[in-house]
Amino acid sequence: MLQVLRIDAKKQSIDLSKKNVKVEEIEEFKEKFARSKAVHQIMKLLSVKTGKEIEKLYEQFCWPLYKIYGHAFFAFKEALK
Repeated sequence: MLQVLRIDAKKQSIDLSKKNVKVEEIEEFKEKFARSKAVHQIMKLLSVKTGKEIEKLYEQFCWPLYKIYGHAFFAFKEALK
């Protein structure tokens, strides 16, 4: 989907081009990224509040939600209802 233009090892960055990506796909992936970012923020807060490692919380709690709901965001959204 994206083309790697250059890699800067010193700055630890990658320049990408999305020239060949369709507009609909861009919006879809932006939404998916926003959902994933929200889930990570929730998991990070849960990690701080419980004092447990975030990786363990993902393994025990979050990854199963992805399997059931397709994305943990939808599970959290359903829980709020």
